[in-house]
Amino acid sequence: MPLAFNLSQDQTLQFNLGAN
Repeated sequence: MPLAFNLSQDQTLQFNLGAN
């Protein structure tokens, strides 16, 4: 997977963890 996609996924995961 492209690096940009991996970074985007990390940011989404961090956002989801912070919201919970």
